[in-house]
Amino acid sequence: MNAPLIWIVFPLVMAFILFLIRRRQRLTAAVGTFICLFLSLASLAVEVDVPIKTGFFEFTIRNELLVLGRSFSIAASEQVWLAVLYGAGAFWFVWLLFIQQRPIYVPLGLAIITGMVAAITVKPFIYTALILEMVTISYIPFMASEDARVTKGVLRFLIYQTLGMPLLLFAGWLLAGGEISPISGASLTQSAVMLGLGFALWFGVFPFYSWIPMISEEVSPLVSGFVFSIHPLAVLIFLMDFLNTYPWLREFPALYIAFRWLGLIMIITGGLWSVFEQKAIKMIGYGALISSGLALLSLGIRGEGGMQLLTYSMLPRMLSLILLSCSLVVMLKNRLGLQIQDLRGYLWKTPTSSAVFLLSLFSLAGVPCLPYFPFLTGLLIELTLRSSGLIIPLLIGIILFLINGYRLLNIFFKGKEFSEHEGESLAVRILLVFLLTVSVFIGIFPSVLQPLQTQLLNQYPFLL
Repeated sequence: MNAPLIWIVFPLVMAFILFLIRRRQRLTAAVGTFICLFLSLASLAVEVDVPIKTGFFEFTIRNELLVLGRSFSIAASEQVWLAVLYGAGAFWFVWLLFIQQRPIYVPLGLAIITGMVAAITVKPFIYTALILEMVTISYIPFMASEDARVTKGVLRFLIYQTLGMPLLLFAGWLLAGGEISPISGASLTQSAVMLGLGFALWFGVFPFYSWIPMISEEVSPLVSGFVFSIHPLAVLIFLMDFLNTYPWLREFPALYIAFRWLGLIMIITGGLWSVFEQKAIKMIGYGALISSGLALLSLGIRGEGGMQLLTYSMLPRMLSLILLSCSLVVMLKNRLGLQIQDLRGYLWKTPTSSAVFLLSLFSLAGVPCLPYFPFLTGLLIELTLRSSGLIIPLLIGIILFLINGYRLLNIFFKGKEFSEHEGESLAVRILLVFLLTVSVFIGIFPSVLQPLQTQLLNQYPFLL
């Protein structure tokens, strides 16, 4: 037995089986949630390449599986990523026990997460680009409409992701040549430019992020939230592996400057567009832009401080997007258009989902006692010590997003209407309140994420 069979082959087989019984949504949601939860906990509890004794038996889970001359290797240091990815899958799939969604959601969602795991464990890791392109193709039926129609935002997403793959492959080929002979300054600049452009296309960096608000409007909030939380995480892992592997690249000073300014542009534009947006459903797209910009900005702070901020922000980002998308699903169920001005007094009809929606936006803006507050505070401290000139543009973007949150808060409180709509089920309320309680707990006690941070940081010793 080896680890890739457990964390890659097994969930892929189960995804195929769940596809065959996809019409039984509650069953597939329950099985998918259990599989993801089991694999997440197992990745934390089981040690790879260490003998395990159970009664009279002793066995060892090997870390490597060879496929067509390439190896899928799950080292002990990488198991924390498996816990994060499959744990996120469990959070997303459990909602389908209470909320109707397309039958294909769980099977394809499980296959996509498994593809992400395969991408970050393949060796040599340059093959990650090829596997992620296969995952990108899997997004198309995942985001297609009920009548199998592919929207403009989905097509734009596919085009950008496909254009980024050859750039990353060529950049990786140039950098790999440096292991044989010293790489010249011109080749380093060329590979850094191609690498930056490839990741900009993949990650949705300015000016290639137009697909983010488009997808948030065109597909279900559960689907868009899943894509906005899972896909950028895999891209960030790939980027950090690149930087950790090639010293010529991480010593390139312009790269970190680009990370900082591109992150700031995403934060400012996301905050500015949200202020003038008239559709509540697109707020998840602007929330994703803000959180992605903050991640790039923290990555641009070179050294241990920036990496600590980046690894801390991953779980709060996931929780905020989950709460934002699930509250939007409840709102869609009760009000079709979701024009912001049509939501006057909505708080009085669905108080739980409305409160969760608003608090999720405030969380992404770094309001105290919410999970992004310790991250934003630490980010401001690091910028004060290193690049104080970046504080003002950062605060401008955050304040614009806060203004949008207070605008929505004012609209949600006005009037008392919607007596003819369904409201919220008890199960949905309990689940929303539970996740919101977890978010507030993390915001008040951020040290609970320190063990996770430590394990993540141990994978990237050269970036500290």
